Amino acid sequence: SKLGASFDSVTLETTRAPERIWGVELAANVNITDAIRAGGNLTVMDSKTDADSDGVYEGPLDYSRVPPTIMFTYVEMDFLEGWRARLQATTLFDESRFDAPFGTSQRDIEGYTLFDLLVSGPVLGGTLSMGIENLFNNQYTPFVTYMNCSDSPFFDAFCNTQGVGARGTLKYSIKY
Repeated sequence: SKLGASFDSVTLETTRAPERIWGVELAANVNITDAIRAGGNLTVMDSKTDADSDGVYEGPLDYSRVPPTIMFTYVEMDFLEGWRARLQATTLFDESRFDAPFGTSQRDIEGYTLFDLLVSGPVLGGTLSMGIENLFNNQYTPFVTYMNCSDSPFFDAFCNTQGVGARGTLKYSIKY
């Protein structure tokens, strides 16, 4: 873009500057057997911005515009008539895009992998769905938290917000 726009949620300023964003997303889904499927996708992006409009693209865009590398994978199995189980993983990779002191509302990202287990099937004319998010109760800092972090001691206090631990869901639905 010849004139992109980035918003700093800490200073509440909008920066207008030329920018370049590029990336690739790879996806694959495979039927291993009639009852077992697997797949996922990987997204990799990068960027440069010319903050002072001098024709030299020197710095990366922040995480609200260009996220770190992320991968989603799953294995799914039909195990009883109409019943399905799915184990899925979300991996956010480490990212060290900004030099400290950052001079921006961003900081390095510590990667993590979270697993979820989902089971669903027919019960009494409806569908019963059960799930456990963050199956192994991993401690992590959610990606969205990093979008408001900096090297400032005041704002850095917000950067230590931990993600949700293991939690279960139970849902019953009827279509009519």
